[in-house]
Amino acid sequence: MWFRSRPSPTMNIGYGAMFRRLRAPEIVETAQILDVSPDSAGIMHVRFNLTISGPRFAEEDQRTLALESFRSLYPEAVPA
Repeated sequence: MWFRSRPSPTMNIGYGAMFRRLRAPEIVETAQILDVSPDSAGIMHVRFNLTISGPRFAEEDQRTLALESFRSLYPEAVPA
């Protein structure tokens, strides 16, 4: 049986925390948490600023993901 590794459920996902993932050898996405709150159905969501940077560009955007999706996409905490 195959098991998928999952990010630790104890990840400190709170205001100001930062997480990142590598999209390609030179492209990094960094997410800074703005808010964690439930929607009307009680599903926890993370609202965050996203910075995508590469060798010749940088973009910023604000996004929202369900907490479990956020944990899967951004498993690496950025040290403060």
